[in-house]
Amino acid sequence: MPPLPGWAASGWPLIVRRLAPGEDRARVPLGLPLPPALGKRRIGFGLPPAVLTPGPAPTLAEARAAAPPAWHPTLDALIALGARHGLVPRPFGGLLWQALTGLPYLTATSDLDLLWPLAGPLPKTFLDDLAAIAAAAPMRLDGEIVLPDGGGVQWREWHEAGDGEVLVKHRERLEMRSVPLLGSRIATRRKQAQVPSPLRGGVRGGGRAEGTAPLDPEPPQPPPSSPQGGGEAPGLSSFEALEAAGPRGEELSP
Repeated sequence: MPPLPGWAASGWPLIVRRLAPGEDRARVPLGLPLPPALGKRRIGFGLPPAVLTPGPAPTLAEARAAAPPAWHPTLDALIALGARHGLVPRPFGGLLWQALTGLPYLTATSDLDLLWPLAGPLPKTFLDDLAAIAAAAPMRLDGEIVLPDGGGVQWREWHEAGDGEVLVKHRERLEMRSVPLLGSRIATRRKQAQVPSPLRGGVRGGGRAEGTAPLDPEPPQPPPSSPQGGGEAPGLSSFEALEAAGPRGEELSP
């Protein structure tokens, strides 16, 4: 197994994470989770944008070969589910890192973590179909539905919420949002995008949608021990999940 200094030399990426209090905002906050054989330590970095090259996260189909053979029928069903609904699932967690590095991240008790990025409203039968696959899967199936505004909703919570509220996690905030308004928020964003704004040539907007209630931000975490150049970051317990697009959806190679 290559030592930590050989990570970049091997061409392996880092992942964008949340900015910890006290970190330099001029640098990109990055993380590197080590495999179980190295203690699953999570290493935090803060690097200047000029030395980084962004890259897209792999799809589940691209990562399939790195998964245990016992997972393959479930992965095939999930890929087919996405194709039926026009969605492309992307892994994060152990399968992502095992696919990117070839190192052994998955164990017999590992979950399968997936992101399902949306470009529009959630297809009506999608969550029921996903729950049926999860019920027959040999592993626990976790993950989030990623809304067009970048917010993430845990798929099980959405499936069980009915017309209630769900927690929507953004990069810098949390909010409770009514399930019936999730689709209307998408429609509102589309309508606003067609209205020219005199400010910066952008779009009109502002405020939050009716029926949403912002929560307090996540509890402060201690900054990395060496945010400028690396070192272990004991407070970075929650690395950003990969998305299909946007600043949280990029791998960054030094």
